[in-house]
Amino acid sequence: PDVGVLGKIFGMDLSFVPAARVNLAGGLEHQKMTLRKSSINLRGTEFTVSGSYDWSKKIPVVNVDVSSSYVNLMNGFPELYSQKRVQKNRELNVFQDVPLFGHEFRDKSADVRIRFGELVLYRDLNFEKLDLKLHVQDNRVRADLKTEFAGGNVNAAIDADVDADGVFVAKGAVSGASVSVGSVLEEIRKSDFVSDLPVDVQLYVTARGKNLSEIMQTITGPVTVYSVGPGYAHSALVSYVYGADFLTNLRHSIQDLFSSEKKYNQIKISCMALNAKLRDGMFETQNGVAIETNAINIRLAGALDLGQEEMKMSLTTVPVRGLKLSLTGNVVNS
Repeated sequence: PDVGVLGKIFGMDLSFVPAARVNLAGGLEHQKMTLRKSSINLRGTEFTVSGSYDWSKKIPVVNVDVSSSYVNLMNGFPELYSQKRVQKNRELNVFQDVPLFGHEFRDKSADVRIRFGELVLYRDLNFEKLDLKLHVQDNRVRADLKTEFAGGNVNAAIDADVDADGVFVAKGAVSGASVSVGSVLEEIRKSDFVSDLPVDVQLYVTARGKNLSEIMQTITGPVTVYSVGPGYAHSALVSYVYGADFLTNLRHSIQDLFSSEKKYNQIKISCMALNAKLRDGMFETQNGVAIETNAINIRLAGALDLGQEEMKMSLTTVPVRGLKLSLTGNVVNS
């Protein structure tokens, strides 16, 4: 069936959803339709659907429960990842022109629950045991998410009011435990930077806007990220930190003379911490980001503007052993 036509019946824009094979089971009562363990097959992905649609009240009430053991968005919605969707001469921004469809949440009454055994978003980036609950009533939206991500557990919650112009006034929190930075990079196929390095994440923010860009321009609140275990920086990141000049290559050659295994392309990360506050989409820090390794200590200073999607950052590195040369030419033993 044409899913877009079905969406219009429920007052929803589903024109982007491809044709699907549908098996419906349920019943039709007076001003109420009920689904029981129905199924939808969308490009090979099987969804189990149950719920009800009650139009006996002034504002129809929708209850939906959707579950699937495995969902790959690239397989189900390849158009979303097609390069043909990129407009010519468009700046490569992440948040710009991303609508939030605030008007779709007004004058609605709905309870939606989505449960996926595994959800693949991009390449191998996936969420496991995903459980999302969405409650919409009286122009208010409440969303709760529990999932496993990159070897850790993530919980998130959002409360938002939607005004007559479709603007969200929201507050949210994210808590992540033992999320592996290395696993995230590996899942997006960037395996030559960092491995392991589990971190805990805490985020409590407020924001308002009718699209994602406006949300990012107003997002405000504390953000903390700190490691709870060691990690390793590999060749691509090590080359960026050290550079690949003559002295660096000479140091590598000398190390190889005394070692059967090359160690220069790997640095152990003992500790990493980020403690900062977003203010109207701006993240500024002088000492709020620090990384401790067995070779150097790193501090990050600068500013990140989420609204304008601009970043001006600088790294300060301090060796923890060996020799440092001061600007006056003096040799300092560290």
